[in-house]
Amino acid sequence: MTETAVMFCAITIAVSLFLSRFSTATLRYLIPVSGAAGIAYLAPWSLLWMVALVVGLRTLAAVERLTERRVLLVMMLCASAVVTLLFLREMPWVTALGAAYFTLRAVHVALDHWADRYEIPSWSELFCYMLFFPVFLAGPINRYPQFSRAIDRRRQDARDLFIGLERMLIGLFMVVVCGGWLADSMGSNLALIGAGWSPFALDWALSAVSWVELYFVFAGMSSVAIGGARIIGLEIEENFNHPYLAKNLVEFWQRWHISLTQWCRDYIYAPIAAWTRQPILGVFAAMMVLGLWHESSTYYVIWAMWQALGIVLSRVLGRYYAPVPRGLNVVLTPVLILAWLSAASPVALVIEGVIW
Repeated sequence: MTETAVMFCAITIAVSLFLSRFSTATLRYLIPVSGAAGIAYLAPWSLLWMVALVVGLRTLAAVERLTERRVLLVMMLCASAVVTLLFLREMPWVTALGAAYFTLRAVHVALDHWADRYEIPSWSELFCYMLFFPVFLAGPINRYPQFSRAIDRRRQDARDLFIGLERMLIGLFMVVVCGGWLADSMGSNLALIGAGWSPFALDWALSAVSWVELYFVFAGMSSVAIGGARIIGLEIEENFNHPYLAKNLVEFWQRWHISLTQWCRDYIYAPIAAWTRQPILGVFAAMMVLGLWHESSTYYVIWAMWQALGIVLSRVLGRYYAPVPRGLNVVLTPVLILAWLSAASPVALVIEGVIW
């Protein structure tokens, strides 16, 4: 993962610096061209899937003028997009680079159109939005209205260039040093130290290291994407907001992979909670989608249930527990959050062993 991330970072820097030389009008055409070239080289099946999603959205825009069944059309498009994504992920000969991000962006556009927030964008606008190269590998899942406004309001200057380069260098440091060398060293040393531990305890500890590594690699890649966009004068959404400084597990998920958790909140949690009047069902459904977005497996079903349980308990216990002194809370809360998050791995493995 780290090697792929470093290669992608280098390509993103080169592409961003190249695109920064052009006007906004020219950029609208160069973004999809450069994005298509990059993904065709790295993962041609993903490019075909992205083109299919754009064709599906534009077909929806054309066909709905001939029928009043907009709801049915939108549901069919969203369902077929998700099913196809799940199928592609299971094919060993398919490199699905960015496929999950493409799919969620397409579903977002279709559902927002269904809600009459805006019309389906034109062919050129959709390709520009879907083929924005920096966000391929790790997001964020930037929303179309914000991306469109960023293009329209583009005002590039030297300050954008230096801010963007700074963000990209910080991201590279997070990926290579913190998420690569440091996390690998921690994992190797922990495996030696915990050789005599129980399998449950060792897996729990290694999972905690994996969560720390995941943060640095994922947040670093998001920083590279945000920096790459800033180099060419575009401001896109932040994806991480110091999640381990959260006060509880609920706030942690509001700060972690923000674009994905907000997507799940808007399109899964909110509709289900409103329809059933049971926010807990919305939480479990949103976390289930979040888990299966990573991988379709029994492990991630259990993982999602565990994380949803943590959110519910955090809500309930937050009403009753006595305030912890601030100094102790700053140290204790991140440890407790990481302990709960990482416990999902050994718990899921135990439950899987019982089931199978």
